[in-house]
Amino acid sequence: MSRGRPSSGSGCIYALRDPDGGGVKYVGLTKNARRREWMHCSLSNNTGSRRINIWLRHVLGQGKKPVFEILEETDDLVERERYWISQFDGLLNMTEGGQGNPASFTALRGKPMARVHFLKKQMRHGIAFAKSQGNVGLEAVCRFALEVANA
Repeated sequence: MSRGRPSSGSGCIYALRDPDGGGVKYVGLTKNARRREWMHCSLSNNTGSRRINIWLRHVLGQGKKPVFEILEETDDLVERERYWISQFDGLLNMTEGGQGNPASFTALRGKPMARVHFLKKQMRHGIAFAKSQGNVGLEAVCRFALEVANA
């Protein structure tokens, strides 16, 4: 399986695997895999109460990050996401797929540069906080996320 951005005009279906056991915990879809991986690995993006957010906070809090794996590149994101979700048991997904998360970045919708600026700012704050707490794992994750955002 590959990592990175899918070929133009398409998207990809990805899985988040447990860094310790390798089991698939979540299946999602995206048109920009690198950005989506960064968002999942950003502690500031995982403040919600959804099961995936709680799991990600736990993993990131241990100084680890989930394994991001592209399962398939496709032009039929909705149907293929549903297919892949059906292939795994015990996922943290809240739905059968295809719905997305309509609440994400509502205030910044249509303003991609504002979103990027906001997320970079959050990562800089995360680095400072991690340093103040002596949490090198969290600092490394925030630095990684900031590096990806700047790429």
